[in-house]
Amino acid sequence: MGILEFFPMILDVKDSYRRFREKGANREEAIAKVRSEFAQELSDADDGPQVWIGLADVTGRRKELTEDLLQKAEAAFAALEESCPEARSALRVKKKTVCDPSKLGPEAKYRKKTAFLVDWQIGDTFAYQIRGEAMKKHGLDGWHIICRKVHEFVYSEDCRAQGMYFSLCPPGELPQTAEELEQLGYVPLMQTGDDEYLFMGEVWVTSKSAEKKTYFQKIGNFAELAPPACDYGKTSGPRICKAQIAGLGDGSFFPDLERDVLKGFLKIGIKPAVSRD
Repeated sequence: MGILEFFPMILDVKDSYRRFREKGANREEAIAKVRSEFAQELSDADDGPQVWIGLADVTGRRKELTEDLLQKAEAAFAALEESCPEARSALRVKKKTVCDPSKLGPEAKYRKKTAFLVDWQIGDTFAYQIRGEAMKKHGLDGWHIICRKVHEFVYSEDCRAQGMYFSLCPPGELPQTAEELEQLGYVPLMQTGDDEYLFMGEVWVTSKSAEKKTYFQKIGNFAELAPPACDYGKTSGPRICKAQIAGLGDGSFFPDLERDVLKGFLKIGIKPAVSRD
């Protein structure tokens, strides 16, 4: 058995350090941030050693291990051998690679990674021409899926998804006005109760390449538009529908979008917008 099977937190510590470095923190700052993030674990006799081993391992990988981390890792291995004798063999193997003085060195360079966030505003509306064979086989060849942003799911500073409503539009009838868009109605993604439906999907676009592979063509911004009738409208808590992730498959179309819209259309049909009367 490998060391991570006994002590999986080591991997979490390594991932955390790399994340801080990729966001622009230097070695000292990243170590301090990891120590702060795992402060509770550091105060625990069993978990604390894993934090020091993780930090020594991840810095040693780029030969930026410090004397302080080397000493703390050596003590951590000794502590875990004492408290977890069944892992002694795996610990001794790992110690040879982590507590290696040849990995001491100056701070390594990390290329700063910037999260990609699409610049879509509430109300931005896009036309997606159907490309997949499944929708075409159901008589939707030449049709468009109209995708309108109505919400933004913010899971962290650099992790966001686009909450969107979907409509189906016949060939040659792309809406030019809010009234025309409302007349198309909405495609529910799933039924959540008696005459109650979930219409909002989560479109995930995590790179410029993925944005291109949505094949979205902006047709306007319709922020003030009547929502669908019988809308469950869930915008918080656990997701209860599949996310539509752009860029999957061979990239020739947006498979998640077509799958979910087709499923909702065939199972439920189209529901109207809320009446303005």
